[in-house]
Amino acid sequence: MEITAEDRELFQQACEKIVMQERLRYGIGTLSEKTVHAVLKNYLVPKAQYHEIRCEGYVADIFFEDEIIEVQTANFNTLRKKLEAFLQKYEVTIVYPIPGIKWLSWIDDQTGEITKKRKSPKTGTYYQVFPELYKIKQFLMHPNLHLRLVLLEVEEYRVLNGWSQDKKKGSTRFDRIPVNILGDLQISHITDYELLLPDNLPIEFTAKNYKTASRLPIGQAQTALNILNYVECIEKIGKQGRSILYRQKIRHGQENEKVAIEKVRNYFKAYNMDSKIMEFPTSSATVELAAQAVGCEPKRIAKTLSFLLDDTCILIVCAGDAKIDNSKYKSIFQKKAKMPTVDEVLQYVGHEVGGVCPFAINEGVLVYLDESLKRFQTVFPACGSSNSAIELTISELEKYSHMDKWVDVCKDWQDLKDPN
Repeated sequence: MEITAEDRELFQQACEKIVMQERLRYGIGTLSEKTVHAVLKNYLVPKAQYHEIRCEGYVADIFFEDEIIEVQTANFNTLRKKLEAFLQKYEVTIVYPIPGIKWLSWIDDQTGEITKKRKSPKTGTYYQVFPELYKIKQFLMHPNLHLRLVLLEVEEYRVLNGWSQDKKKGSTRFDRIPVNILGDLQISHITDYELLLPDNLPIEFTAKNYKTASRLPIGQAQTALNILNYVECIEKIGKQGRSILYRQKIRHGQENEKVAIEKVRNYFKAYNMDSKIMEFPTSSATVELAAQAVGCEPKRIAKTLSFLLDDTCILIVCAGDAKIDNSKYKSIFQKKAKMPTVDEVLQYVGHEVGGVCPFAINEGVLVYLDESLKRFQTVFPACGSSNSAIELTISELEKYSHMDKWVDVCKDWQDLKDPN
């Protein structure tokens, strides 16, 4: 997700509220890792009445609008019992801060003198999350679990008490103070894990290739591939010498996508609408990418979500800023929302993940339109591939999707009433 000026302003307000007040009151080092934790809580949900809420026998960092947010700076294994309890009833987002830029200051443990800060040559990336994800691997496929990786600029204070001659190696981290937000990557659906595939990674690759592309140590690269294979983002296809050979499932599906978009194009040709289909040189597989490609606000992207229901799939088309409300979904369909795997989407719907749309789909797949779309005069659904879209009025969407009916199964959009 692109960081806007408003995001940066909100983050700075959180920093001023937490960091400055606490530093003036107690001094550097009093909150340690809790400084990052507290700043992010106030950035995500500023109102304190939603913080530290008891739920299902545990305390949630944030409980807001039936969603739980856990800010976790490390040790994801400590979340396992919480996740077992929370995921049965609530959507849970784990927020993981990653120092992208780090400024180091050293504290003399004898005099307390602090050196002038200098920029660390090491930079952080989103790929660093994988060792933590391995600790909660068994929960990653759960439809209620989401991730938010926040890249930060931080000031880090370390004590000169290490084992090396200059006392820096093996030193103790005294405090870590966030000063700016650099990036925010959100994994809302299992298919979003493809965002953790580097752009320069070949479609077929080994662990060594992933190490080079991600700049992770080889051990962490192997852990990353274990996770990406588990969430069905990649697949093992054989050996290259002594190394396991992998293939990107999403990007390998581009050949199928060419067939799918032609199928959608032929579908619209029957209505003299095929000329309205837009194809982009860049990916439009996520709401944010689609909005950038089209040139509209993310909420006007009509995203098509797939759910397993009675041995087949149904499609729910909703606004880009809307999320499935599990209680609403269950009240209408009498079952909990369950998303299909990548292979099941292709099997049941007829389109690859990233290009799923309500047009030219397999027979028997029912399409539902969510109320969140009615705010807009026109919206932009995909057209069978991960780099396509078409602008349709709401009445056109009703017509060409052959929708079964309108439903109200989403949340988090009701406060946005002015259509664009």
